[in-house]
Amino acid sequence: MVSDEVRKLAEKTMQSVSEVARVTSAIQNGTRESLSSMERSMEEIMDAAARSSRSGDTLTAIVSLVEQSAREVEEIEAMSASQTEANQSIVKATASVEAISLTTTREMQSAAAHIQSLTELSRILSETTASLRKI
Repeated sequence: MVSDEVRKLAEKTMQSVSEVARVTSAIQNGTRESLSSMERSMEEIMDAAARSSRSGDTLTAIVSLVEQSAREVEEIEAMSASQTEANQSIVKATASVEAISLTTTREMQSAAAHIQSLTELSRILSETTASLRKI
């Protein structure tokens, strides 16, 4: 009877050891899967961080280009304003030259008319002088 009890106890111990081994194996498998899953998650996190860093670098480059474009637009605007001022000065100068040319043309025409009158008077004077010499 004692041996029967010992044998039953040994069987129960074996079952318990088997159960503990099975549970331990299941825990080890679960731990391996968890570690593998954590490693995959870490790789994905590292990949996402790298992509995020590249995106930040790209955005920084874009901001830099936008700022450079804004500076260039401001420079073009300043040059355009300067060019407009220069064009206005040229238009004013051209108007002044035109006015001077018109005045000079009128004065030259007047001078030409006076020269014609003087030439006619000189001719008349020469004829009169020649007539007077004959007398």
